[in-house]
Amino acid sequence: MVPWHHKGNLSVMASWPDVILNPNTNPIGYENWLWTAPLHYIRIPDWNCSYIPERDCLQDRCIEGALKNYTKRIVAPLGGLIDETQRQEALFFLLHFVGDIHQPLHAGFIGDKGGTMLKGNYFS
Repeated sequence: MVPWHHKGNLSVMASWPDVILNPNTNPIGYENWLWTAPLHYIRIPDWNCSYIPERDCLQDRCIEGALKNYTKRIVAPLGGLIDETQRQEALFFLLHFVGDIHQPLHAGFIGDKGGTMLKGNYFS
């Protein structure tokens, strides 16, 4: 399932879903992958401290839906609805999203834009 040219390099495979979304690292094709951007996180309405899939992950267009979708693609039998290339892509996305789901700011309020709007103070 892993392409020979990755030589088992898990970090290359796991970072691929971010690489393809960046115009600096994928200048020709990144627009083809913009649909995957909302799959990297969950956005909860401001000051709602609970996750409700029906509200926060419409049509499975969030990281929870992505994890379910790409897991199904990996375990699906070949020759059905998915080919070997699609299975490899599913593996790359699944590896990446397992990492993303463990980042606290990937599941946050809509208004803080993934934590980028939060200000921090550092003590010297």
